[in-house]
Amino acid sequence: GGGGPPEKKPPPREDQAPPTTLIEPLRLGGISSTEEMDLKVLQFKNKKLAERLEQRQACEDELRERIEKLEKRQATDDATLLLVNRFWGQLDTEVQALLRRYDGEGGGPPPAPPGEPPEPRSEGAEPPPAPP
Repeated sequence: GGGGPPEKKPPPREDQAPPTTLIEPLRLGGISSTEEMDLKVLQFKNKKLAERLEQRQACEDELRERIEKLEKRQATDDATLLLVNRFWGQLDTEVQALLRRYDGEGGGPPPAPPGEPPEPRSEGAEPPPAPP
């Protein structure tokens, strides 16, 4: 397909007529009076309106289907987020309990804040390597 975005048409200027739509020629047959002519014109307009209505209804049906799919997807995403949040909460609670147990036993230095290296142990440990 085409690689770029669709071309945008410039907005119509006020001094320009709107673009016209080509309509297939209509065979009217013999017309004997203005009433008959009015009747044929109304029948033609009715046919065109019915076609437009059909197109609009088809478009509405497509949009309804799309909305339904998006609503189902939203429900699935919501359920997934609920599970992730629940398990994240459980993990957080368990990590907090482990940290309290670790701090309570005095099993070493307190944990380093995130993003910082842990403190080296003083009992016969080698000095930390120099940063590159």
